[in-house]
Amino acid sequence: MAASAVIGATFPSLVDFYRRTDPDGAISKVVEYLAKLTPLIGDAPVREGNLPDGYKFTLRQTLPTVGKRRFNEGVAPTKSTTNQITEPVTMLNAQSIVDEQEANLNGNGPAFRASEDMAFMSAFSQSGESSTLYDNKGTDPSTFSGFLTRLASTTTALFGKQIVKWGSGGSNTNASMLLVGWGEETVHLMFPKGSKGGIEHKDMGQQLIDPSNNGKRFVGLVSDWTWKLGLVIKDPRFVAAVRNIDMSTISGGTVGSPVNDLIMAAIDAYHRIFQPGLVNLVWYVPRKLSTYLHQQAVNSISKSTLTYEEVAGKPVIKLLGVPVKIADQMTTTEAAIS
Repeated sequence: MAASAVIGATFPSLVDFYRRTDPDGAISKVVEYLAKLTPLIGDAPVREGNLPDGYKFTLRQTLPTVGKRRFNEGVAPTKSTTNQITEPVTMLNAQSIVDEQEANLNGNGPAFRASEDMAFMSAFSQSGESSTLYDNKGTDPSTFSGFLTRLASTTTALFGKQIVKWGSGGSNTNASMLLVGWGEETVHLMFPKGSKGGIEHKDMGQQLIDPSNNGKRFVGLVSDWTWKLGLVIKDPRFVAAVRNIDMSTISGGTVGSPVNDLIMAAIDAYHRIFQPGLVNLVWYVPRKLSTYLHQQAVNSISKSTLTYEEVAGKPVIKLLGVPVKIADQMTTTEAAIS
């Protein structure tokens, strides 16, 4: 099925999109690999944008006022207020170069080249996740603004109420807990209208490569990868974050406070989500914080809210019944927010 046949469609995930639109399955395998590396990317629904360079939608800001009247009396007409939002895309690009002679050693050229391509795709996945978290359209016009860039001040109109500050924060020793309610009408990833769905691979064939720019060249096999990616938050009420978690004050053996304080902050963030049952709700945390929560769950801290279980032989941590997943590009060196 060609990408053009699914214009305007929404897919549960990037993997699902490529399973249905990639004829030979080559890109699908790469995308499945990406999704395993980065749960945040793997969880996200994907939708085609309605612009060649983004997605434009109407954000409802206030509801109309409902009046009261008696028989034979009228009410004043009212209406809701809206705002037009355009979410942009960024274009991630990478190229892999393999020496043809090295690739052909032992007669296993295609496998060797594929392994090199996968190394580049690992870097791709990390870059995509990092962009979705921290990119800032205000300082870099080539990209969009990520979750934690939008959830960076309690005074902003759209996202300020969705932020819970755990404390005043340390000096670049902070982490965050991000809560996302994925859904077609809430939060999803996006690729530009008319594109092939984001990740595109081109085999550029044999090229003469001068790695040191000194006139000494070799024949290289070149692959080019491009990923057109955007983040759409259609309803800010379906994202929340606990910010200013000072990681210098907590450790795996900590019992009681501050873990209980952190759980209380997470409960607060959870209740900032509008109707959690309508969406696929997931917590994303840095690896160090996930380790801490895992240790606390095993120690039966806050049993009613922080739990540990094994699913298909893998440990799963849940907070308030919502799975906690690792986002390796989330740092523990964030600056404190206001």
